Amino acid sequence: MNPQVTLQSSNEFSLKNASGWSLALIFLALGLAGSILVFKTAKAAYLVVCGQPAQAICYRIETNSSSHRGHQRKSRQYFVEYQTANGAIARGRIVPGFGKLSIGSKIDVLYSPHFPSLVEAHNPVSLGIYPFLTLVVIGFLFLFRR
Repeated sequence: MNPQVTLQSSNEFSLKNASGWSLALIFLALGLAGSILVFKTAKAAYLVVCGQPAQAICYRIETNSSSHRGHQRKSRQYFVEYQTANGAIARGRIVPGFGKLSIGSKIDVLYSPHFPSLVEAHNPVSLGIYPFLTLVVIGFLFLFRR
């Protein structure tokens, strides 16, 4: 009698088959992405709870161009000036969410009374997208935790 040996190949990823270095890189990437999301979420949550509303005026716009693999990408930084509750003039940098600002445009912001240069545009995109992304990441971690 000749016993038959059947070899099965599996293309599935398994923690048992991963080398130590690849596993370390995966966890490092997840940790870095998670840290960025937690920081952004914490900033938005802090401003929603403790932030003071103000109306800011855009006084400067910086446009940066970069190229990656032949694709041009432009990013804009909007610098705003606003009056704090105690009458001081503060300046900060924001991402307005949808749309573009022009110099002299007014936008509603939330700023930190303790660190007035910590400011975000007061709209759902600027204040809500990071908590949503954090929940999506946590959801995927639970979904694929097998």
